[in-house]
Amino acid sequence: MERNGSARKGSHADDAVVDLKPALDRATEVAHKAVDRAAKVAAPTADWLGAQASAVRAVPDRISEGGRKVVTANPWTSLGVALALGLLLGRLLR
Repeated sequence: MERNGSARKGSHADDAVVDLKPALDRATEVAHKAVDRAAKVAAPTADWLGAQASAVRAVPDRISEGGRKVVTANPWTSLGVALALGLLLGRLLR
């Protein structure tokens, strides 16, 4: 008798799984489509961010190259500006 009771419970569980399978399949399909759409949007954004990161990384090189050109073209002026800034910072940081 106990065996029939457990067999009946298993049968109800199996029926529930069979009833839920189409809903679970549909939910899985919807989730996959959502992930695919998100990936299609994210890929160009990632490419754009990569390009922007390269441009940002190049800025310090451009600044230092510009500074190098100014110092080379005007060494005495650059020395005077550096001296004045050093004195000013020394006063401010006391």
